[in-house]
Amino acid sequence: MIGLDSSMSEDEMRKMYIKLSVGTMVHEITHMFGVHHCIYYECTMGGSMGSEEQLRRPARGMCPVCIYKLKVNINFDTGKRY
Repeated sequence: MIGLDSSMSEDEMRKMYIKLSVGTMVHEITHMFGVHHCIYYECTMGGSMGSEEQLRRPARGMCPVCIYKLKVNINFDTGKRY
């Protein structure tokens, strides 16, 4: 089972809480740029109904659809970004 449980060491728990916190922060900041939840791929902008779903989000970031949404909303240059 993915998630927090009593068999985890203190260090493992700390790492898990940091991962959850950073993932939530990135997700919520991206909302501030007008990007809604992703329904197409598993990405940072996927919705979650708890820590287990949140921990399943991939660490690699946003999918191509969400990157395009962000590009439209804040008008960045794709060539310069990469």
